[in-house]
Amino acid sequence: MVASVESAALWAADTLLSRLEGPVRVKVLAAFVAMVILGIGLMLLTFLGARVTRRYMAIGEDRRRLRPPADDDWLIAAREARQTAEQDAAEGDDP
Repeated sequence: MVASVESAALWAADTLLSRLEGPVRVKVLAAFVAMVILGIGLMLLTFLGARVTRRYMAIGEDRRRLRPPADDDWLIAAREARQTAEQDAAEGDDP
């Protein structure tokens, strides 16, 4: 069954191309080759883009691991409020 499908496909392709005139046949084959090259190029571009994205993401993770967290304004205010509350509680406990 597979051999008959392959032979039928080859026969159909052969007859379609053989029906065309010489310059038109060359244009059709050139267009087919151009589509194949374009498809391979798109796959290669996608592969390279994924590699660049993974490397970029990995660099960001390394930077986040090595750098200590930054003190934001709300963090500083919360820390000061907690320290004053602890001091007030410590002063209230001492007679």
